[in-house]
Formats: sequence, structure tokens, C-alpha cells
Amino acid sequence: MDRVTVGGIGLAILGIWALASGGAEGFNRGDILSTICALFISVHIIVVSKVLRSEDVYLVSLVQFATVAAVGVAICLALPWPSFSVGPVGAWSLAYCAIFPTVICFTLQNAFQRYTTPTRAGLIYTLDPVWSMLAGVFILVSGSPLGSSWGAR
Repeated sequence: MDRVTVGGIGLAILGIWALASGGAEGFNRGDILSTICALFISVHIIVVSKVLRSEDVYLVSLVQFATVAAVGVAICLALPWPSFSVGPVGAWSLAYCAIFPTVICFTLQNAFQRYTTPTRAGLIYTLDPVWSMLAGVFILVSGSPLGSSWGAR
């Protein structure tokens, strides 16, 4: 590993420690669940990096989406259904979230992950919330029509 990668890992560990050690309670149940999720995400990154060396990106993505859909259907059938309704705005929001940030972005993530190491991929994915936050601040603070329509100035 080069120095930049080691530095990135050090910053990621420092950030996780700062997030998890804050507050009066210290390391709580939510932090334990987040750590377990991070473990599964790291295993996913490593496995996908190895599989994508020799397999078709679109086939791997299709298998991943089909697996999640099958598990979701099984859970929905096993658990009781709460009563709810979805209006037109909710349906469009659901369709948008299913297509753009899920199918398209996840497939692009798989397509480009083959060109880097699992360690660097993990560090890049760690920056996702940072870029999302910066984009949100930019939209709300800027004079863009989207930002001003929400009353931010």
C-alpha cells in the first residue's frame, strides 16, 4: 500500500472513532449495528472486486438486484403488512430512487470498481456522504432556484 492509501485509512479510522466515541453514552447499540454493516460492506467490496475481474459487470449487477428483490419479497411475505397508501408523488419518488441512485449508480459503481483496489474503493465510498452533504449545502446556500424555493438564503 502506498502512503496516500495508508493516510486515507488512518483518516477513515479517526472519523469513525470520532463519530462513535462522541456523546454521553459512548459506543452504543446503533454504533454496534453500524460497525456490523460496515463489516458486511467491506466484504461486499472485496468479493465484488474479485468477481468483476472475470465476470460481466451487468450480469453481476443483475444477480445482485435479483438477490435483493428475492430476499425483500421473502421478508414481505413472512412479516405482517402495515396499512399504507402511495400517492402519485410517492410513486414517482420511489421510481426515481429505484432507477437513478440504485440501478444506474450501483451498476456504474460495479463497472468502475474493477479499475481500483478494494481498499481505495472503500475509501472512495466512504466519501459519498461527504459529497452529498456538500452538494446539499451548496444547493441550499446558493442562489439556485432549487435552493431559494426551499427558503434558504
